[in-house]
Amino acid sequence: MNCANLGLLQAYLDDELTREEKKEVMQHLETCESCRSYVQELQELDSLGSEKLGEANVEVDLEAAWNRFEHQFMNKHDQPSKTLNSQEKEISLKPKRGWDHMKKATKRWIMTGTAAATILGSLAIPQVQVAADNFLSIFRVNQVEMVKMTENDLREVERWVSRQEEGTMSLNGLGEIEVSNSNEHQSFDDGNEANQAGYNVPAISGYDIEHVSVEPTSKITFNLNVEKANALLTQIGAESTFDQNLDGKPFSVKVQDTISVHYESDGNSVSYTSIGTPEISVPKGASVNELRDTMLALPFIPENVKQQLESIDNLEHTLPIPYVQRNGSKSEEVSINGMKGYAVEEQGNTFLVWQSNEQIHMLESYAHDGENVTSKGQLVDMANQLNK
Repeated sequence: MNCANLGLLQAYLDDELTREEKKEVMQHLETCESCRSYVQELQELDSLGSEKLGEANVEVDLEAAWNRFEHQFMNKHDQPSKTLNSQEKEISLKPKRGWDHMKKATKRWIMTGTAAATILGSLAIPQVQVAADNFLSIFRVNQVEMVKMTENDLREVERWVSRQEEGTMSLNGLGEIEVSNSNEHQSFDDGNEANQAGYNVPAISGYDIEHVSVEPTSKITFNLNVEKANALLTQIGAESTFDQNLDGKPFSVKVQDTISVHYESDGNSVSYTSIGTPEISVPKGASVNELRDTMLALPFIPENVKQQLESIDNLEHTLPIPYVQRNGSKSEEVSINGMKGYAVEEQGNTFLVWQSNEQIHMLESYAHDGENVTSKGQLVDMANQLNK
């Protein structure tokens, strides 16, 4: 095959290709140094969201970074090509994938590594357990709730992520923020390799395991200059401020190992993700309720989402899960082996989320043709297999 277009390389990294398409790309990469280098750059671009954010003066604009890379790629490959066979032509004519068209799972994990862990993790104020040294209080999630987001809400958060203006993720002048990982990212070609490495990879009847990836435990630690942070909050009209007991003392959000498994069967793809429940650690004496109220008051949380969060009766024990409401999509409560979960259905895609055994589970199906997607009932049956 000729050099692949950018969309095909991104689809390869996102595990969106069929087995035959994937083999073609892999064979091409073995002989094409140029495309191998672009795959490496794509991987680096996708990992921007989980890089260390402690360098307060460095701003990362994901949209601009993607556009620059796409421009470089198109210039490099703007040359006559030989005649393609029908299968290659179909693959190569797929739309180019910028930030707006990137696979939802990719965008979700960019968000999860930084913004989502910060926004949603910090809003989850679960049951209190006191550590042995009585210095840190550890809060654990014991249930999940769906929070609907409109397309405009999502755009608002995405703009916030890409702009990184003063007082947001970079915390310019307000203190330090650091992301640390317990290990390196790991990737396995099948379930046996992952099992041998010590990871439990469940099977789904009738589906083959195509790929397994493991994102290590990550911890986001904040160390605030509370006086400056509160001055900014006052300036933007926030009603709540940070507890003075947090001044110069770290508080953190910890997201446990994330295991993602990609399954294939007759053109249908299913992705299963399991995440250890997030933890929040705060210094002794700090007010948990004040921290929650302050996080809810932050300017990047859309008002529509904020109102839903405030209406959750048991927010102190709940992890809000964002659900982007689109035309034709619907969500409803389901039961996974007796545990409460949620199902979201839309054209070409079905998504489940539930919590059990101190793990948050997500199961998503999507059809390559956009039509023959696994039904909600079938996905619930799969979830029951996974949750035994």
